[in-house]
Amino acid sequence: MGRDRRRRPIQGPNGLVNSAAKRKGSTCRQDDNSQSDKKLRYSGPSLPEDIWHHIHSLMRLRDAARVACVSRSFRYSWRCYPNLTITRETLGLKGGKYGRPFKKSCGLARKTDHILKNHSGRGVKVLKLQIHDFPMFSTSYDLDRWLHIAIKPGIEELYLWLELHSPDAAVYNFPCRLLLDGSGKSIRHLNLSNCAFRPTAGLCSLISLTNLDLCDVRITGDELGYLLASSVALEKLRLVYCHELFFLEIPTLLQQLRCLIIDHCENLKVIDSKAPNLYSFLYLGDLVRLSLGDSLRVFEIYASGSDFIYYACENLPGMLPNLEALDICSSFMGNTPVIPDKLLHLQQLRIRYFTPDYDYFSLVSFLDAFPSLETFVLYVSHAHLAEVRDIYLRWRMYSFNYMHFLFTIIIGINFYPM
Repeated sequence: MGRDRRRRPIQGPNGLVNSAAKRKGSTCRQDDNSQSDKKLRYSGPSLPEDIWHHIHSLMRLRDAARVACVSRSFRYSWRCYPNLTITRETLGLKGGKYGRPFKKSCGLARKTDHILKNHSGRGVKVLKLQIHDFPMFSTSYDLDRWLHIAIKPGIEELYLWLELHSPDAAVYNFPCRLLLDGSGKSIRHLNLSNCAFRPTAGLCSLISLTNLDLCDVRITGDELGYLLASSVALEKLRLVYCHELFFLEIPTLLQQLRCLIIDHCENLKVIDSKAPNLYSFLYLGDLVRLSLGDSLRVFEIYASGSDFIYYACENLPGMLPNLEALDICSSFMGNTPVIPDKLLHLQQLRIRYFTPDYDYFSLVSFLDAFPSLETFVLYVSHAHLAEVRDIYLRWRMYSFNYMHFLFTIIIGINFYPM
């Protein structure tokens, strides 16, 4: 009787038995569960292959590598992943040269080798390769092999940053042959550091190159000339610590060159630019013989051991008649001479880092050469602040023409550009 009571069907409010509805409800719940299971098992929407590649390309390197381990679509697109930025930070190897540097460098070389071995080399747009403690954990053979995988026709940006294990370590010779067969024609940005770069006539054809940055690179003036002769689209040239340069000549065919930066190339004696549209020039180092053309508008110079104020007074009006902004930093200053000619278009003037005994009153006559001056910034130390204020009052009394420009005093003399 107890079993019969348990089996007795349940009646609804109208007296009808609803056991069938109960069974139907359970069936619906099973259908819902089966559909949710199908959703969990479904790998994703049916999208074209190029869409998957594009989604994958937007991920950071570590994230792209992780999803390639769990998705067949991403695993295939990993072999043509376009942005290979391989540094300690992107691979998650935190820390600098202290702590456990050998383990870090060894891990970086091992992971770099693993990444590039599993990449087909197709579709690479950007290669940024930072190698620490070269050649302790990676040899020239390793670098040649890695670059050979990634440098293919279609690559647009190439960055190779090497940190030498010791000052006496062997210098890596960049394989210029990799830029042949169309591989160099698509490169727009080329950035090399701590290596030797020896282009020859006809070896490099970088017709799309717009930005060239060489830092601590062994290259002669003739070799750089071969490179520039084929870089007709170049817009920016930066040379830092290139000590094999003695003479820098920029040809007329560089019609697009707008910015030139020369930073402590110790043996450089002459800079001769015939680029017709050069707009700005930044120079750091000892004073050299300059020929920059009439197109220059912005001139920044940080001369470590020369009296550039005197040089500017004697040469700039005739050499750069259309100059609009002048920034001078020098550790040695004599008394400022009177400028025989005028810079009629100069609107901004910055002067910084004088010697403590500099005669600031000699700058009064200096401003006569700049009738269009709008902004004058003078960097001084605390000890000379009162003296410079007195100079400003004298300028206001000296000529009413000085009332129209902005005179700014910045305290502190130890200022260099980043």
